[in-house]
Amino acid sequence: MSVATAIEFERVTKRYHIVQRATPRLGAWVVNKLFEHLRRVPFLALDDVSFTVPQGQMLGLLGTNGAGKSTVLKLVAGITQPTSGQVRVRGRIASLLELGVGFHPDLTGMENIFYNGALMGLSRQEILDRLEAIVAFSGLEKFLYEPVRHYSSGMYARLGCSVALHVEPDVVLIDEILAVGDAEFQQRSMNRLLELHERGVTLVLVSHAISASRDLCDRLIWLDHGRVRADGAAREVVGEYLRYVHELAMPPSHFLHPARELAEETDAAKRGVWTRANAPRMARVELVGGEGSAMEEVRTGDPVRFAFHLDGADSAPAAFRVALCVSWPDGRELFHDVSEPIEPGPANSPVVYEVPVWPYLRGEMLLGASVVSEDRATVLCRAPGLMPFRTISPPAHYIDSCILAPVTTWEVARGGDAAS
Repeated sequence: MSVATAIEFERVTKRYHIVQRATPRLGAWVVNKLFEHLRRVPFLALDDVSFTVPQGQMLGLLGTNGAGKSTVLKLVAGITQPTSGQVRVRGRIASLLELGVGFHPDLTGMENIFYNGALMGLSRQEILDRLEAIVAFSGLEKFLYEPVRHYSSGMYARLGCSVALHVEPDVVLIDEILAVGDAEFQQRSMNRLLELHERGVTLVLVSHAISASRDLCDRLIWLDHGRVRADGAAREVVGEYLRYVHELAMPPSHFLHPARELAEETDAAKRGVWTRANAPRMARVELVGGEGSAMEEVRTGDPVRFAFHLDGADSAPAAFRVALCVSWPDGRELFHDVSEPIEPGPANSPVVYEVPVWPYLRGEMLLGASVVSEDRATVLCRAPGLMPFRTISPPAHYIDSCILAPVTTWEVARGGDAAS
C-alpha cells in the first residue's frame, strides 16, 4: 500500500524585494521615498524547490542562516504564498514557528489557552477536552490566572508550545523548538514530538542542533541559498553539510599538499598554525597505510600510521613530544595521545604514530597536532584540526548508531564458568 503524501512542493519559488537605503538623513529619506521603487532589489528566498513528504515522516531542514528553511515552514503553514509553483498540504497543521503569536498580553494564561486554541482551529469543547493535559504539560498551574504580560519569555514560550503540541494535528511545523525553555521542558517537548511521530503525525523540523536533527529525523533536506543541495538519509546529509561548514570555517590546509612547505610564520598564524622561535615545527603530515603508501581514506579494521615530518627537530634545544588529536568536524574529540620524549635527532626522520587496528566506523574526521615540551607544560608548535580524512567501513562492520568497532572475540564458556 502506498503511503499518502502529506506535503508537496512543486517547483516553488519565493521572491522578496529588499529596499536598499542610503544614509538616514532628512534629504536622503526624501530621496529614498521618491525613488523607493527604483531601489528595490529582488531576493530569492527559495528558487525552484521541489520535494514531497510522506505522511508520518519526520523531515529536518538543514542550512545556514538565510538558506530558506523558515520560508519553507511559512509556506507550508500558509503564512505566506509562493511567487510561483504549488504548495499542497493535507490535514490540520500545528505551527511552532513564533511561539505565543496570537496571545493577548492583557489576558490571563487560561484565557489565552482558549484564545490561541481557537486560532489553531479547535472548538471550545476540543479545548476543554485537552485543557488538563495542556496545563500539566506547561507546568504553569500557579500562574494561569495572571496576565501573560507578567510572564517571563520562558513561561510565554512554554504556554505557546503546550497549546501547539496538543492540537492533535496531522502536520507539525517546528522552528528551533529545541531551544525553548529549560532542559527539563525541552526533554518533555522532545518526548511529545516522538509520541506524535509514532502515531503517524508528519513533522517538519528546523534546528541548528545538528546532532539532534541527525538522530531524530528520518530524512534531511539541506538548503543552500534557496536551493536544495542535498536530500536523503539524515546521517549522509549531515556528513555532507559538516564537510561544507568545515571548508567555510577553515582555510585551505598545507597538510593536504605534503610537498608544499610552510609559509612564513605570520602567514601560518593566519591559518591557525604557529611555532615558537627555535622550536620544531610541522612541515607535513602523512596518513600512511599498512603497505607504507600515503592515503586519504582509512578502512575500519586496517592498520594506520600518522607520519609527522618536522623541520628543526635536529636543532631543537631540548627534548620534546608530539601530540595528536582526532576529532569530528564539529570539534568533538574522538581520542588524543602524546608521544614519549623525543631527543633532537637527524633531519628528515618522521615521528610515526601507529594504530594497529583502526577501530572507528565510517565518517569524516580531522587530525590535529602539536609539539610540546618534555614536561608538557609549553606548546612549541600548534597545528589544530587541519588534515581532514575519511573512514570507510565494509558492510560487515557498519552499524548506523555506533562509531566504534573494537577488536573483540566471542567465546562460549563451556560448563558455565566464564572465568575459565
